[in-house]
Amino acid sequence: MTKRLKLFLAILLGSIAAACCAVGCSIGQPGREEVLATYKGGHVTYYANGGCFNSNTSIVVRELYYKTENVPFFDVTEETDGIDVANSGYDFTGWRLPAKYESGEHAGEIMYTYTYKNASDESVTVPAYPKLKADGTPVTDSTEDRPLFYIEGSDKDILEKYVKIVPSETVVDSTRILGAKEELIVCATWKPALKFVFKLAADSGEYVSENKTYRPGDTIYTTAFGKNATANPGQTISIAFNDMTFVANYADENCTTFVSDYNREDYEGQAEIVVWSKFITGKWTIIRNNASKIKEMFSGLNSAANAYYLLEDVDCSSVADFGITKGVRAKIEGNGHTLSNLKFAPNSFTVSNGSTIAPVFGAIYSTASIRNLTLKNIEISVKGNGNMTFYAICSSVETGAVLSNLTIDGVTASVKLPGTISNAQGGSTASWLFGGKGTDADFVSAYGVKLEGTNTLTITK
Repeated sequence: MTKRLKLFLAILLGSIAAACCAVGCSIGQPGREEVLATYKGGHVTYYANGGCFNSNTSIVVRELYYKTENVPFFDVTEETDGIDVANSGYDFTGWRLPAKYESGEHAGEIMYTYTYKNASDESVTVPAYPKLKADGTPVTDSTEDRPLFYIEGSDKDILEKYVKIVPSETVVDSTRILGAKEELIVCATWKPALKFVFKLAADSGEYVSENKTYRPGDTIYTTAFGKNATANPGQTISIAFNDMTFVANYADENCTTFVSDYNREDYEGQAEIVVWSKFITGKWTIIRNNASKIKEMFSGLNSAANAYYLLEDVDCSSVADFGITKGVRAKIEGNGHTLSNLKFAPNSFTVSNGSTIAPVFGAIYSTASIRNLTLKNIEISVKGNGNMTFYAICSSVETGAVLSNLTIDGVTASVKLPGTISNAQGGSTASWLFGGKGTDADFVSAYGVKLEGTNTLTITK
Protein backbone atom coordinates (compact mmCIF):
# COMPACT_ATOMS: atom_id res chain seq x y z
CA MET A 1 0.00 0.00 0.00
CA THR A 2 1.36 3.42 -0.90
CA LYS A 3 2.08 6.04 1.72
CA ARG A 4 -0.48 8.27 0.05
CA LEU A 5 -3.16 5.59 0.32
CA LYS A 6 -2.27 4.85 3.94
CA LEU A 7 -2.52 8.54 4.83
CA PHE A 8 -5.87 8.81 3.09
CA LEU A 9 -7.17 5.74 4.90
CA ALA A 10 -6.04 7.11 8.22
CA ILE A 11 -7.85 10.41 7.59
CA LEU A 12 -10.89 8.65 6.23
CA LEU A 13 -11.10 6.22 9.15
CA GLY A 14 -10.70 9.09 11.58
CA SER A 15 -13.57 10.96 9.93
CA ILE A 16 -15.79 7.88 9.94
CA ALA A 17 -14.96 7.18 13.55
CA ALA A 18 -15.88 10.71 14.55
CA ALA A 19 -19.12 10.58 12.60
CA CYS A 20 -20.06 7.19 13.99
CA CYS A 21 -19.36 8.23 17.53
CA ALA A 22 -21.64 11.25 17.01
CA VAL A 23 -24.56 9.07 15.90
CA GLY A 24 -23.76 5.99 17.97
CA CYS A 25 -22.94 3.69 15.08
CA SER A 26 -20.26 0.99 14.97
CA ILE A 27 -16.96 1.72 13.30
CA GLY A 28 -16.19 -0.15 10.10
CA GLN A 29 -13.37 -0.08 7.55
CA PRO A 30 -13.93 1.11 4.01
CA GLY A 31 -13.57 -1.42 1.25
CA ARG A 32 -11.39 -0.97 -1.78
CA GLU A 33 -14.23 0.44 -3.84
CA GLU A 34 -14.94 3.15 -1.30
CA VAL A 35 -11.31 4.18 -1.31
CA LEU A 36 -11.15 4.29 -5.10
CA ALA A 37 -14.30 6.39 -5.25
CA THR A 38 -12.54 9.27 -3.50
CA TYR A 39 -9.91 9.71 -6.22
CA LYS A 40 -10.38 11.86 -9.28
CA GLY A 41 -7.65 10.31 -11.39
CA GLY A 42 -7.21 6.85 -12.84
CA HIS A 43 -5.91 3.98 -10.77
CA VAL A 44 -3.28 1.42 -11.79
CA THR A 45 -2.58 -1.92 -10.14
CA TYR A 46 0.80 -3.45 -10.93
CA TYR A 47 1.22 -7.20 -10.56
CA ALA A 48 4.83 -8.32 -10.22
CA ASN A 49 3.88 -11.85 -11.31
CA GLY A 50 6.38 -13.73 -9.18
CA GLY A 51 8.75 -10.87 -8.62
CA CYS A 52 8.68 -8.16 -6.01
CA PHE A 53 8.45 -4.40 -5.88
CA ASN A 54 11.65 -3.11 -4.32
CA SER A 55 13.51 -6.04 -2.76
CA ASN A 56 13.16 -4.39 0.66
CA THR A 57 9.37 -4.58 0.82
CA SER A 58 7.21 -7.49 1.89
CA ILE A 59 4.57 -6.59 -0.69
CA VAL A 60 5.59 -9.01 -3.39
CA VAL A 61 2.76 -8.69 -5.89
CA ARG A 62 1.50 -5.21 -6.41
CA GLU A 63 1.42 -1.53 -5.59
CA LEU A 64 -1.38 0.92 -6.23
CA TYR A 65 -0.61 4.12 -8.11
CA TYR A 66 -3.19 6.88 -8.47
CA LYS A 67 -2.98 9.29 -11.36
CA THR A 68 -4.37 12.79 -11.42
CA GLU A 69 -6.53 13.72 -14.38
CA ASN A 70 -4.88 14.05 -17.80
CA VAL A 71 -1.66 12.38 -16.70
CA PRO A 72 -0.54 9.56 -19.03
CA PHE A 73 0.21 6.12 -17.75
CA PHE A 74 3.95 5.43 -17.94
CA ASP A 75 5.74 2.15 -18.53
CA VAL A 76 7.30 1.35 -15.17
CA THR A 77 10.68 -0.40 -15.29
CA GLU A 78 13.57 -0.83 -12.90
CA GLU A 79 15.19 2.24 -14.42
CA THR A 80 12.33 4.65 -13.62
CA ASP A 81 11.40 6.44 -10.45
CA GLY A 82 8.18 4.45 -10.37
CA ILE A 83 8.25 0.87 -9.11
CA ASP A 84 11.44 -1.12 -8.76
CA VAL A 85 10.72 -4.61 -10.03
CA ALA A 86 12.95 -7.56 -9.23
CA ASN A 87 12.67 -11.30 -9.69
CA SER A 88 15.63 -13.48 -8.80
CA GLY A 89 16.69 -15.63 -11.72
CA TYR A 90 14.52 -13.75 -14.26
CA ASP A 91 14.78 -10.70 -16.47
CA PHE A 92 11.93 -8.19 -16.58
CA THR A 93 10.58 -7.95 -20.14
CA GLY A 94 7.87 -5.30 -19.78
CA TRP A 95 4.25 -4.71 -18.82
CA ARG A 96 1.32 -6.45 -20.54
CA LEU A 97 -2.43 -6.25 -20.22
CA PRO A 98 -3.95 -9.31 -18.59
CA ALA A 99 -5.55 -12.07 -20.65
CA LYS A 100 -9.24 -12.82 -20.21
CA TYR A 101 -11.34 -15.97 -20.51
CA GLU A 102 -12.96 -16.07 -23.93
CA SER A 103 -15.75 -18.53 -23.11
CA GLY A 104 -17.36 -20.49 -20.32
CA GLU A 105 -18.64 -19.48 -16.93
CA HIS A 106 -15.89 -16.92 -16.43
CA ALA A 107 -15.92 -15.42 -19.91
CA GLY A 108 -14.74 -11.83 -19.85
CA GLU A 109 -13.01 -12.15 -16.49
CA ILE A 110 -9.27 -11.67 -16.01
CA MET A 111 -7.32 -14.93 -15.89
CA TYR A 112 -5.54 -15.50 -12.57
CA THR A 113 -3.55 -18.54 -11.44
CA TYR A 114 -2.46 -19.86 -8.06
CA THR A 115 0.58 -22.12 -7.61
CA TYR A 116 1.12 -24.32 -4.57
CA LYS A 117 3.02 -27.41 -3.48
CA ASN A 118 1.10 -30.69 -3.27
CA ALA A 119 1.74 -33.58 -0.89
CA SER A 120 4.56 -34.80 -3.16
CA ASP A 121 6.23 -31.38 -3.05
CA GLU A 122 5.37 -30.82 -6.69
CA SER A 123 4.32 -27.39 -7.97
CA VAL A 124 0.68 -27.33 -9.06
CA THR A 125 -0.89 -24.36 -10.85
CA VAL A 126 -4.68 -23.96 -10.86
CA PRO A 127 -7.11 -21.18 -11.87
CA ALA A 128 -7.96 -18.62 -9.20
CA TYR A 129 -11.00 -16.33 -9.26
CA PRO A 130 -11.74 -13.17 -7.24
CA LYS A 131 -14.50 -13.62 -4.71
CA LEU A 132 -17.46 -11.49 -5.81
CA LYS A 133 -20.30 -9.76 -4.02
CA ALA A 134 -23.89 -10.18 -5.15
CA ASP A 135 -23.53 -7.11 -7.37
CA GLY A 136 -20.47 -8.62 -9.05
CA THR A 137 -17.85 -6.40 -7.43
CA PRO A 138 -14.80 -8.05 -5.82
CA VAL A 139 -14.72 -8.92 -2.15
CA THR A 140 -11.72 -7.17 -0.62
CA ASP A 141 -9.65 -7.36 2.49
CA SER A 142 -9.99 -3.69 3.39
CA THR A 143 -7.08 -3.78 5.82
CA GLU A 144 -4.69 -4.91 3.08
CA ASP A 145 -6.79 -3.30 0.33
CA ARG A 146 -6.52 -6.54 -1.67
CA PRO A 147 -9.08 -8.62 -3.50
CA LEU A 148 -9.70 -12.05 -2.00
CA PHE A 149 -9.54 -15.14 -4.20
CA TYR A 150 -10.75 -18.69 -4.05
CA ILE A 151 -9.52 -21.81 -5.77
CA GLU A 152 -12.19 -23.49 -7.88
CA GLY A 153 -13.79 -26.25 -5.85
CA SER A 154 -12.59 -24.77 -2.56
CA ASP A 155 -13.75 -21.97 -0.31
CA LYS A 156 -10.22 -21.29 0.98
CA ASP A 157 -9.40 -17.58 0.75
CA ILE A 158 -5.95 -16.67 -0.54
CA LEU A 159 -4.39 -13.25 -0.59
CA GLU A 160 -3.46 -11.59 -3.82
CA LYS A 161 0.25 -11.97 -3.14
CA TYR A 162 0.02 -15.65 -4.03
CA VAL A 163 -1.73 -14.98 -7.33
CA LYS A 164 -0.36 -14.25 -10.81
CA ILE A 165 -2.15 -12.70 -13.74
CA VAL A 166 -1.89 -14.51 -17.07
CA PRO A 167 -0.45 -11.90 -19.46
CA SER A 168 -1.79 -11.31 -22.91
CA GLU A 169 0.36 -10.33 -25.89
CA THR A 170 -0.81 -6.73 -25.63
CA VAL A 171 1.94 -4.38 -24.49
CA VAL A 172 0.75 -1.57 -22.28
CA ASP A 173 0.57 1.75 -24.12
CA SER A 174 2.55 4.03 -21.87
CA THR A 175 1.44 7.19 -23.66
CA ARG A 176 -2.32 7.07 -23.36
CA ILE A 177 -4.22 9.14 -20.82
CA LEU A 178 -6.00 7.36 -17.99
CA GLY A 179 -9.61 8.30 -17.76
CA ALA A 180 -11.13 9.61 -14.56
CA LYS A 181 -12.07 6.70 -12.28
CA GLU A 182 -10.50 4.26 -14.77
CA GLU A 183 -8.91 1.26 -13.11
CA LEU A 184 -6.09 -0.29 -15.11
CA ILE A 185 -4.55 -3.64 -14.21
CA VAL A 186 -1.14 -4.51 -15.72
CA CYS A 187 1.18 -7.43 -15.16
CA ALA A 188 4.94 -7.80 -15.32
CA THR A 189 6.33 -10.35 -17.74
CA TRP A 190 9.62 -12.18 -17.29
CA LYS A 191 12.01 -14.49 -19.04
CA PRO A 192 14.63 -16.74 -17.42
CA ALA A 193 17.77 -14.73 -16.82
CA LEU A 194 20.90 -15.62 -18.72
CA LYS A 195 23.01 -17.61 -16.29
CA PHE A 196 26.61 -18.55 -15.82
CA VAL A 197 26.72 -22.28 -15.07
CA PHE A 198 29.97 -23.38 -13.45
CA LYS A 199 31.01 -26.98 -14.04
CA LEU A 200 33.74 -28.92 -12.27
CA ALA A 201 36.96 -29.45 -14.22
CA ALA A 202 39.24 -31.88 -12.39
CA ASP A 203 40.86 -35.27 -12.71
CA SER A 204 38.58 -38.30 -12.62
CA GLY A 205 37.12 -39.23 -9.27
CA GLU A 206 34.69 -37.87 -6.71
CA TYR A 207 35.06 -34.63 -4.78
CA VAL A 208 33.29 -33.54 -1.62
CA SER A 209 32.07 -30.05 -0.72
CA GLU A 210 29.85 -29.50 2.33
CA ASN A 211 28.87 -33.18 2.41
CA LYS A 212 27.84 -33.19 -1.26
CA THR A 213 29.71 -35.32 -3.78
CA TYR A 214 30.58 -34.09 -7.27
CA ARG A 215 32.21 -35.64 -10.30
CA PRO A 216 34.01 -33.86 -13.17
CA GLY A 217 31.44 -32.18 -15.40
CA ASP A 218 28.87 -31.70 -12.62
CA THR A 219 27.36 -28.26 -12.09
CA ILE A 220 28.79 -26.82 -8.90
CA TYR A 221 27.47 -23.26 -8.98
CA THR A 222 25.19 -20.93 -10.94
CA THR A 223 24.79 -17.17 -10.99
CA ALA A 224 22.71 -14.78 -13.07
CA PHE A 225 24.39 -12.76 -15.81
CA GLY A 226 22.51 -9.69 -14.65
CA LYS A 227 21.40 -6.76 -16.75
CA ASN A 228 24.79 -5.27 -17.50
CA ALA A 229 25.96 -5.19 -21.09
CA THR A 230 29.09 -7.16 -20.19
CA ALA A 231 30.08 -9.51 -17.39
CA ASN A 232 33.10 -11.51 -16.30
CA PRO A 233 32.69 -14.44 -13.89
CA GLY A 234 36.19 -13.74 -12.59
CA GLN A 235 38.78 -15.96 -10.99
CA THR A 236 37.06 -16.87 -7.72
CA ILE A 237 34.15 -19.14 -6.93
CA SER A 238 32.04 -19.70 -3.83
CA ILE A 239 32.62 -23.42 -3.41
CA ALA A 240 35.49 -25.36 -1.86
CA PHE A 241 36.44 -29.03 -2.05
CA ASN A 242 38.27 -31.03 0.57
CA ASP A 243 42.07 -30.96 -0.03
CA MET A 244 41.60 -29.22 -3.39
CA THR A 245 42.69 -25.82 -4.72
CA PHE A 246 40.66 -23.70 -7.11
CA VAL A 247 42.86 -22.75 -10.08
CA ALA A 248 40.82 -20.54 -12.41
CA ASN A 249 37.65 -20.33 -14.50
CA TYR A 250 37.94 -21.26 -18.16
CA ALA A 251 35.74 -20.83 -21.22
CA ASP A 252 36.40 -24.37 -22.47
CA GLU A 253 36.31 -27.85 -20.99
CA ASN A 254 40.01 -28.40 -21.79
CA CYS A 255 40.85 -25.36 -19.65
CA THR A 256 42.97 -23.58 -22.24
CA THR A 257 41.21 -20.18 -22.41
CA PHE A 258 40.61 -18.03 -19.36
CA VAL A 259 37.19 -16.46 -19.05
CA SER A 260 37.04 -12.81 -20.06
CA ASP A 261 34.32 -10.25 -20.66
CA TYR A 262 31.12 -11.71 -22.07
CA ASN A 263 28.86 -9.45 -24.13
CA ARG A 264 25.25 -10.09 -23.25
CA GLU A 265 24.02 -9.32 -26.75
CA ASP A 266 26.05 -12.27 -28.07
CA TYR A 267 23.92 -14.67 -26.01
CA GLU A 268 20.39 -13.46 -26.66
CA GLY A 269 18.08 -16.46 -26.79
CA GLN A 270 20.42 -18.66 -24.76
CA ALA A 271 19.60 -19.77 -21.26
CA GLU A 272 23.13 -20.23 -19.98
CA ILE A 273 26.86 -19.78 -20.50
CA VAL A 274 28.98 -22.71 -19.32
CA VAL A 275 32.15 -21.90 -17.38
CA TRP A 276 34.66 -24.58 -16.39
CA SER A 277 36.12 -24.25 -12.90
CA LYS A 278 39.43 -26.06 -12.57
CA PHE A 279 40.48 -27.62 -9.29
CA ILE A 280 43.69 -29.51 -8.51
CA THR A 281 44.55 -31.85 -5.66
CA GLY A 282 46.50 -30.36 -2.77
CA LYS A 283 47.06 -26.90 -1.39
CA TRP A 284 48.71 -24.59 -3.91
CA THR A 285 49.44 -20.90 -4.35
CA ILE A 286 48.07 -20.03 -7.78
CA ILE A 287 50.05 -17.40 -9.70
CA ARG A 288 48.91 -15.61 -12.84
CA ASN A 289 50.80 -12.81 -14.60
CA ASN A 290 52.03 -11.02 -11.48
CA ALA A 291 55.73 -10.29 -10.97
CA SER A 292 55.31 -9.37 -7.30
CA LYS A 293 53.80 -12.81 -6.66
CA ILE A 294 56.87 -14.39 -8.27
CA LYS A 295 59.07 -12.43 -5.85
CA GLU A 296 56.95 -13.79 -3.00
CA MET A 297 57.39 -17.27 -4.44
CA PHE A 298 61.19 -17.04 -4.42
CA SER A 299 61.04 -15.75 -0.85
CA GLY A 300 58.96 -18.78 0.17
CA LEU A 301 60.87 -21.54 -1.63
CA ASN A 302 62.74 -22.58 1.51
CA SER A 303 59.55 -23.95 3.13
CA ALA A 304 58.45 -27.50 2.29
CA ALA A 305 54.88 -26.48 3.17
CA ASN A 306 54.65 -24.22 0.11
CA ALA A 307 53.56 -25.18 -3.40
CA TYR A 308 53.28 -22.83 -6.39
CA TYR A 309 51.24 -23.31 -9.55
CA LEU A 310 51.85 -21.01 -12.53
CA LEU A 311 49.06 -20.18 -14.95
CA GLU A 312 50.79 -17.74 -17.30
CA ASP A 313 54.16 -16.49 -18.48
CA VAL A 314 55.42 -13.67 -16.24
CA ASP A 315 57.73 -10.82 -17.22
CA CYS A 316 59.59 -10.04 -14.00
CA SER A 317 61.43 -6.92 -15.19
CA SER A 318 59.41 -4.77 -12.77
CA VAL A 319 61.13 -6.45 -9.80
CA ALA A 320 64.48 -4.75 -9.16
CA ASP A 321 66.00 -7.52 -7.05
CA PHE A 322 64.92 -11.07 -6.20
CA GLY A 323 67.66 -11.25 -3.58
CA ILE A 324 69.47 -14.52 -2.83
CA THR A 325 67.34 -17.68 -2.53
CA LYS A 326 68.12 -19.59 0.67
CA GLY A 327 67.44 -23.02 -0.80
CA VAL A 328 64.43 -24.83 -2.25
CA ARG A 329 62.22 -27.19 -0.25
CA ALA A 330 58.90 -26.18 -1.88
CA LYS A 331 57.17 -27.35 -5.06
CA ILE A 332 56.90 -25.38 -8.30
CA GLU A 333 54.59 -26.52 -11.11
CA GLY A 334 55.38 -24.24 -14.03
CA ASN A 335 52.86 -25.79 -16.44
CA GLY A 336 55.21 -25.01 -19.33
CA HIS A 337 55.34 -21.27 -18.57
CA THR A 338 58.30 -18.89 -18.64
CA LEU A 339 59.59 -16.48 -16.02
CA SER A 340 61.66 -13.86 -17.82
CA ASN A 341 63.93 -10.95 -16.93
CA LEU A 342 64.86 -11.97 -13.39
CA LYS A 343 67.48 -9.90 -11.53
CA PHE A 344 69.27 -11.34 -8.52
CA ALA A 345 71.23 -9.04 -6.20
CA PRO A 346 72.22 -6.40 -8.77
CA ASN A 347 75.43 -4.83 -7.34
CA SER A 348 74.08 -4.99 -3.81
CA PHE A 349 75.06 -8.34 -2.32
CA THR A 350 78.54 -8.83 -0.83
CA VAL A 351 79.77 -12.39 -0.25
CA SER A 352 82.23 -13.05 2.56
CA ASN A 353 85.52 -14.85 1.94
CA GLY A 354 85.19 -18.62 1.39
CA SER A 355 81.38 -18.60 0.97
CA THR A 356 79.36 -20.67 -1.49
CA ILE A 357 76.34 -19.03 -3.10
CA ALA A 358 73.81 -19.94 -5.80
CA PRO A 359 71.48 -16.90 -6.12
CA VAL A 360 68.59 -18.44 -8.11
CA PHE A 361 67.79 -21.61 -6.14
CA GLY A 362 70.58 -22.19 -3.63
CA ALA A 363 70.66 -25.82 -2.50
CA ILE A 364 67.78 -27.97 -3.76
CA TYR A 365 66.63 -30.22 -0.91
CA SER A 366 64.96 -33.63 -0.93
CA THR A 367 61.38 -32.29 -0.62
CA ALA A 368 61.78 -29.92 -3.58
CA SER A 369 60.07 -30.34 -6.94
CA ILE A 370 60.58 -28.04 -9.92
CA ARG A 371 58.61 -29.07 -13.00
CA ASN A 372 57.80 -27.70 -16.45
CA LEU A 373 59.44 -24.31 -15.94
CA THR A 374 61.61 -22.03 -18.07
CA LEU A 375 63.78 -19.27 -16.60
CA LYS A 376 64.79 -16.82 -19.32
CA ASN A 377 67.16 -13.86 -19.26
CA ILE A 378 68.57 -14.15 -15.76
CA GLU A 379 70.84 -11.34 -14.55
CA ILE A 380 73.08 -11.88 -11.52
CA SER A 381 75.47 -9.37 -9.98
CA VAL A 382 77.39 -9.96 -6.73
CA LYS A 383 80.53 -8.79 -4.95
CA GLY A 384 82.99 -10.90 -2.96
CA ASN A 385 85.53 -10.12 -0.21
CA GLY A 386 87.91 -12.92 -1.20
CA ASN A 387 87.70 -16.39 -2.67
CA MET A 388 84.26 -17.94 -3.24
CA THR A 389 82.39 -20.85 -4.77
CA PHE A 390 79.78 -19.48 -7.14
CA TYR A 391 76.95 -21.27 -8.94
CA ALA A 392 74.34 -19.23 -10.74
CA ILE A 393 71.37 -21.64 -10.51
CA CYS A 394 71.91 -24.17 -7.71
CA SER A 395 74.77 -25.41 -5.51
CA SER A 396 73.58 -28.99 -4.98
CA VAL A 397 70.64 -31.35 -5.35
CA GLU A 398 69.66 -33.77 -2.56
CA THR A 399 68.43 -37.29 -3.27
CA GLY A 400 64.64 -37.26 -3.61
CA ALA A 401 64.42 -33.82 -5.20
CA VAL A 402 62.68 -33.68 -8.58
CA LEU A 403 63.87 -31.62 -11.53
CA SER A 404 61.69 -32.25 -14.56
CA ASN A 405 61.54 -30.26 -17.80
CA LEU A 406 63.52 -27.35 -16.35
CA THR A 407 64.98 -24.97 -18.97
CA ILE A 408 67.59 -22.27 -18.34
CA ASP A 409 67.67 -19.80 -21.21
CA GLY A 410 70.31 -17.10 -20.98
CA VAL A 411 72.28 -16.27 -17.82
CA THR A 412 74.40 -13.15 -17.52
CA ALA A 413 76.44 -13.27 -14.31
CA SER A 414 78.84 -10.62 -13.09
CA VAL A 415 81.04 -11.29 -10.05
CA LYS A 416 83.41 -8.71 -8.63
CA LEU A 417 85.96 -9.95 -6.06
CA PRO A 418 89.65 -9.72 -5.18
CA GLY A 419 90.10 -13.50 -5.04
CA THR A 420 89.14 -16.44 -7.25
CA ILE A 421 86.19 -18.65 -8.09
CA SER A 422 87.98 -21.97 -8.31
CA ASN A 423 85.06 -23.97 -9.75
CA ALA A 424 84.57 -21.41 -12.53
CA GLN A 425 88.21 -20.99 -13.38
CA GLY A 426 89.23 -24.62 -13.75
CA GLY A 427 89.58 -24.78 -17.50
CA SER A 428 87.94 -27.91 -18.92
CA THR A 429 86.34 -28.74 -15.55
CA ALA A 430 84.77 -25.31 -15.20
CA SER A 431 81.29 -25.33 -13.66
CA TRP A 432 79.48 -22.16 -12.66
CA LEU A 433 75.78 -22.79 -13.44
CA PHE A 434 75.09 -25.94 -11.38
CA GLY A 435 76.83 -27.61 -8.48
CA GLY A 436 76.79 -31.18 -7.21
CA LYS A 437 77.57 -33.16 -10.35
CA GLY A 438 81.03 -32.08 -11.42
CA THR A 439 80.71 -30.01 -14.57
CA ASP A 440 77.67 -28.21 -15.87
CA ALA A 441 77.52 -30.76 -18.68
CA ASP A 442 77.39 -33.58 -16.13
CA PHE A 443 74.56 -31.85 -14.27
CA VAL A 444 72.53 -31.31 -17.42
CA SER A 445 72.96 -34.95 -18.36
CA ALA A 446 72.04 -36.25 -14.90
CA TYR A 447 68.88 -34.17 -14.39
CA GLY A 448 67.69 -33.54 -17.92
CA VAL A 449 67.96 -29.78 -17.56
CA LYS A 450 67.92 -27.89 -20.86
CA LEU A 451 70.39 -25.08 -21.53
CA GLU A 452 69.46 -22.56 -24.19
CA GLY A 453 70.57 -19.11 -25.24
CA THR A 454 73.87 -17.52 -24.27
CA ASN A 455 75.23 -18.02 -20.75
CA THR A 456 78.14 -15.82 -19.70
CA LEU A 457 80.09 -15.23 -16.50
CA THR A 458 82.28 -12.14 -16.07
CA ILE A 459 84.76 -11.99 -13.18
CA THR A 460 86.38 -8.67 -12.33
CA LYS A 461 88.72 -7.47 -9.61
